Amino acid sequence: MKKYKLVNTYPVARFYYKGGHSHPIQRTVLITESTDTHITGYEVRAGKVVLPPNAAPVKSFLRRKIARVKNMRASIKKDYLVISRGPMISTLKRSRINDYLFTGA
Repeated sequence: MKKYKLVNTYPVARFYYKGGHSHPIQRTVLITESTDTHITGYEVRAGKVVLPPNAAPVKSFLRRKIARVKNMRASIKKDYLVISRGPMISTLKRSRINDYLFTGA
């Protein structure tokens, strides 16, 4: 298995991903590459399934398919600042590796 290096700044991404599913699925990714169009990294959480980083697959996610707050259920919307007349807020949150180590996926 090939090993990838994590990015230096804010290598943990937590977001809800609307791929081919009927509803957005919560994901946690340890980022190896981040561009304007996609995020690539070790997927340590997919829904309720949590994997250790050494067993996690490397996957790529399109940024345009990351769910927006307006597409989420009401119980999740309260976790985000919802502005009625503002930009569409993404569910993507980037954090440091320390936060991932102490709080988990």
